[in-house]
Amino acid sequence: MSEIKIDEVAVEAYTYLYPLVIMEVTRRQILSLNAAKYGHDNLFIHNRSMANEKWRSVARTNIDTLFSSAWIDLMDGPAYMTLPPAGDRYHMFQMLDMWTDTYAVIGSRTIGNNGVRAKIVGPGWYNESNGDADVLIMCPTSTTWVIGRTYAQAGDDIEGARAFLDGAVFTASTEQFSARNPMGDEVDVKTPPVAQVDALTPEQFFELASALLRREGPHTTDGSVQLRMRSIGFEFRSQFDFSRQSKEVQAALTAAPALARALMRDSRAGQDFPSWTTSSGNIGYYGNNYVRRALIARFGLAANPPEDAVYVSSTGDTNGEPLQGSDTYVLHFASGELPPAESFWSITAYDREGMLMANDLRRFGIRSRDNIEFNEDGSLDVFLGPQCPAISPESNWIPTLAGVIDLSIRLYTPMEKFRQGNWAPPVIQKIS
Repeated sequence: MSEIKIDEVAVEAYTYLYPLVIMEVTRRQILSLNAAKYGHDNLFIHNRSMANEKWRSVARTNIDTLFSSAWIDLMDGPAYMTLPPAGDRYHMFQMLDMWTDTYAVIGSRTIGNNGVRAKIVGPGWYNESNGDADVLIMCPTSTTWVIGRTYAQAGDDIEGARAFLDGAVFTASTEQFSARNPMGDEVDVKTPPVAQVDALTPEQFFELASALLRREGPHTTDGSVQLRMRSIGFEFRSQFDFSRQSKEVQAALTAAPALARALMRDSRAGQDFPSWTTSSGNIGYYGNNYVRRALIARFGLAANPPEDAVYVSSTGDTNGEPLQGSDTYVLHFASGELPPAESFWSITAYDREGMLMANDLRRFGIRSRDNIEFNEDGSLDVFLGPQCPAISPESNWIPTLAGVIDLSIRLYTPMEKFRQGNWAPPVIQKIS
């Protein structure tokens, strides 16, 4: 008969609970940053400008869309989301539960662009009818985060995107974020949520996670991990008290965060290409793959399901060396080999923390609908570095800052060519 190993269970528990905690810290920060914008007539917070270097709440943000965000308490009743007709404008509104699983996406791919009124209910309200709504959507947890992404180009097109968002409204029948959803006396609005969670003591982490678990509830398939966590003092309907655990359990829980974070880092496996890797499968909904869920929560919170968007991340140059913002590189896309996306694609540069880098052009990447210059044979060269190379049109240059950097290629509504593995991104060549 096998003996339960406390140290292994502690690492499993941290990994399992990590997405729940990162979501709560993100919720508190976003709502604190936007407290003046948050109102009962419309619970959406619409960012009416494109992302820039000042955005610090979510790592590796995109530069293609205007973002909308709503955090909704569903414990006492339903909420309603209304989207107006969008014309030919791409949009998607991703609905996440507090475990970071995407339980629905409303947008161009799923309902078209004719507009919709959706009714969203939490676990206690699954017997509700549609009522006057077009669709009924069931959230697995009592709190939901809805993230809207509405495509916008520069100039007059932003005004069109803003006009669409004026008609995007989220309302709820109950008081939002009451005493059971405390913001806390002091919310750190400057430190990225990942760093905040890393800074929690084991006692703080596990006791916060316990409170959140009681508020949100586990997924219905989490029974086995619940049973294993009893060996370290977790009873899902009771508040966990770190100080009342044995010295053996306290020691295991103290060691768990570093071990779990190493496990997440070492599990960043995907489809590999020279200079790149992608994780197009098993993103957005994770089942009982708790390591995968925690990894994405840590390195790409709120990543889209692969049907909506795929991210290809850089791993180094042609020699496998980390990319340096002080060096200059080129990506050469052969004719007919641009990222195969039905909607649009982009290439974005980030610093080592996954944040956009400040520059005088306020350019953070290259987008498929930008005014970029192609070579005579139809190929495309994209350059990145601290200065624009003499051989590059300025429109094809992504400015970078000193230090380790990363790139992401995003494909919105990936084509069959990508899904069948018939496309590979170009190698990243260092030229100076």
